[in-house]
Amino acid sequence: MQVMTEIHAKRYEVYGGTYAAFDPVANMRVGVHVLADCIRIKGNLTEGLRYYLGGNSVTEDGGYVAKVMAEQERMDGVAGGASVPFY
Repeated sequence: MQVMTEIHAKRYEVYGGTYAAFDPVANMRVGVHVLADCIRIKGNLTEGLRYYLGGNSVTEDGGYVAKVMAEQERMDGVAGGASVPFY
């Protein structure tokens, strides 16, 4: 996940500081918490993803939300045993 370490430095403290962003497990844990907060603040997944992308200043996401939702659909298919193409 892409987490802005300067903005979320406090969230990385428990993992030893912002260099923990290079640790995939720590980075995912922080990113999940950030995204969960965004969804809670905005009230739904779509708006939460847009907020995660750039806060309240994002009016056009350039297709980001649609791409994330499409990838989630692919992952759901894989989890269900579907064969999906590799990109």
